[in-house]
Amino acid sequence: MTDAPRLGLQSKLAIWLLVVLIPVVVAGTACLYTINLRLSQRIEADLMNTRRLEAARITEALANYKSDVESLVAGRDVVALVSRIDKAQRDPSVSGITIDRYNGFDTIDPLSDKPLQQLVDGLDEKARSVGSEVVELKLSDMQGKVLGSTAGFAWEPYDRAIVAKAIAQQKTLFGNAFRANSGEHRMGMVSPVYDLRREIIGVLQVEMRLEPIVGLVVAHEGFGETSEAHIAQPTVDGDAEFITLLRFKRKAAFNKIVPKSKNLPINWSLESPGGQLVHSPDYRSIDSILAIETLPETGWGLVVKIDAVEAFQPVAEVQRIVLIATIALMMGVVLGWILFLRPLGQRMQRLSKAADRIASGDLHSAIGDSSVDEIGMTSRSIDKLAKDLLEDINRRAHAEQQLLYRAHHDELTGLFNRMRGNELIELLDQKRSKIKDRAILFLDLNGFKAINDQFGHDVGDQILVAVAKRLKEIIGGNSALIRWGGDEFVIVALGADARNVHDIIERLNKMFSEAFFLPSGAHNVGCSIGLSAANDRSCKLDTLLIEADARMYEDKQLRKAS
Repeated sequence: MTDAPRLGLQSKLAIWLLVVLIPVVVAGTACLYTINLRLSQRIEADLMNTRRLEAARITEALANYKSDVESLVAGRDVVALVSRIDKAQRDPSVSGITIDRYNGFDTIDPLSDKPLQQLVDGLDEKARSVGSEVVELKLSDMQGKVLGSTAGFAWEPYDRAIVAKAIAQQKTLFGNAFRANSGEHRMGMVSPVYDLRREIIGVLQVEMRLEPIVGLVVAHEGFGETSEAHIAQPTVDGDAEFITLLRFKRKAAFNKIVPKSKNLPINWSLESPGGQLVHSPDYRSIDSILAIETLPETGWGLVVKIDAVEAFQPVAEVQRIVLIATIALMMGVVLGWILFLRPLGQRMQRLSKAADRIASGDLHSAIGDSSVDEIGMTSRSIDKLAKDLLEDINRRAHAEQQLLYRAHHDELTGLFNRMRGNELIELLDQKRSKIKDRAILFLDLNGFKAINDQFGHDVGDQILVAVAKRLKEIIGGNSALIRWGGDEFVIVALGADARNVHDIIERLNKMFSEAFFLPSGAHNVGCSIGLSAANDRSCKLDTLLIEADARMYEDKQLRKAS
């Protein structure tokens, strides 16, 4: 009787190889899928968050622009003079009557060419003096006659009916962006002018600087090798015209137009009011992940993107490693199982857990695999990915901190601003039961306006900075220094500083007795001081603030009288 055929060693090795390889392949596939899924979710979430953040920032900047323009058209002189011009056009009996020296203006002939040129020049000067982004202006009546315009006004709206729309809708409208003859990038705006009866009597067109709105968009280039953000506007034909530079085409702004027939994401961004995430070729025809949105106020398309290759580079790295590991396993069955396969499974398990941790937001736990093989390389790639993501988050947190700092501090002097001062006073009032001695000093500079008028705002700003520097050297560690507005400062003193507040006043008087030496010369600036103090825990700081303000005013009147 012959023995039943037995499986040869080669067959056993093949079967054993299958038994070993199948779980490994399954585990590797699951690992790749998990990494791919979680990384994709994370990248998509980051892009959408960045898109929302940029859209909110641009919307806020546009709202500020709108407020600046509407404050110009609501000015008393604008309403009065345009009303008179409108009346002269409507009533033939007064059409030939001139407007004599209204509020400092020279005689105005309503029938002359650009009769309100003086008014427009005044608006231009006002906009520049307050630091507005208004560059050029043109004032027209209801028939389209130009009542006055600045010399450099050159905006030609893409939408020829934008003036009529602003009148019909009775609101300020944003026009297209454009490149001025000077090379500066600007955008146009149209705002109706109302009389005292809220009837439209004219239209103000302005050119605003574009850089403050779109300047920060290109900063996203620093977050990766291919990441970027850009903005396009619709042309008359509905095509997409870039109004920002592109990372790989630096001169794209107002030079590159993507026809709507191309049907690219930049075209979709002009028709995506709610925002969406797409996977599609970008303007270079390279597969990318893009977050797009239409900005409602302007119709602009905002795009935040990254190349798919860069986004999924860690996944491709892991795929390559798995293939090499599989081939190595097939070539060394027994030896591979004892010396390589089992440790490989353990290390790949750590990779999978690391991918899960990264996807769940844990970016601090590094794998720390210092091996020089492919798995070690993959581990370091994932560690690098976690480190890069953490640095990205830190950069964003730093940017948020800077925004918070700017919201709470005066840009010129670096002191707390009025909004932060009010928050601080409210917080201290809530804790007044723990703080017995409190005092508030209200300071108002004397002679500052004369310096401002004689030497200009730059010297005035230097004076404010020098005053803030000296004040910081005078106040104690239990005091807070606030720039309340203009040339007014507030000192909130607590504890020992409040008890010694008269020493602080003495130091203040000595400080202001000394001249301020600037490149423009020595300047003497005085100060009126109002003090209100309390050692009663029931007394609120906002009450002390009102009293200190009143006493400062009394001190100023006494100084004027003497």
